[in-house]
Amino acid sequence: MFRLSGYSEGRWGEKEIPLQGGVSAFGYFIGDEVKFFPKRDSCREIIFLLDREVVIRWLGEKHPALERVDSQPLDSWSLFWKRSIMPVERMILERIDVLLEEESKGGLELEFKVLELFYNYFSMGVDLPDSLSNRHQASVHRAKEILLSNIASPLSIKEIAYKAAVNECDLKKEFKKHFGTTMHTMLQEYRLDIAKELLVRGDLSVAEVAKRVGYSSLSHFGKIFHERFGLLPRELKRG
Repeated sequence: MFRLSGYSEGRWGEKEIPLQGGVSAFGYFIGDEVKFFPKRDSCREIIFLLDREVVIRWLGEKHPALERVDSQPLDSWSLFWKRSIMPVERMILERIDVLLEEESKGGLELEFKVLELFYNYFSMGVDLPDSLSNRHQASVHRAKEILLSNIASPLSIKEIAYKAAVNECDLKKEFKKHFGTTMHTMLQEYRLDIAKELLVRGDLSVAEVAKRVGYSSLSHFGKIFHERFGLLPRELKRG
């Protein structure tokens, strides 16, 4: 559940679940439905109900969240984590909200945005390995937020480390350890995913899309786009 604005208290059986604006929560329940009240116009929220099989595909069978799911009785509720909605998640959620209101604009873009949202959500919201201190945990998440918020004019790793208040060498090592990829690779894949979304929407030229996601060379943009998706940007736009 993502609460964009407003405040309500939920109830599952005898348990109360407060949720204020700007907060997301990930949990599990079987049996009685979780009911939130009061429902006012000022409350904006988007709720996703995920089957266990979907979470397995995204996280793998050995993920701690699934271990917690499997340990629950068949009529239980468990709130695994609750945290602030990150800026990059809010941008995605705002777009999803628009797509849900305009059903004709759903389809492929809506599916892509949901996948993009949970890619960010689970990589930011999961428990970090015990080897990471609380200070490093916060710094790694802050670094990812900074990294993905500046795709048109990316900051250097040194600049990101400074803004995230962490040593540059520690950041590179812990980032790779936690997210399973380098900062450069994550940024490139994210930029290309955004480029693909913009091309599918069709209201920008290939050159405009490349510039929007931070590539000044069209030939380089076309090459790495083809390596990731198996077709050139112009072919996707034409298709």
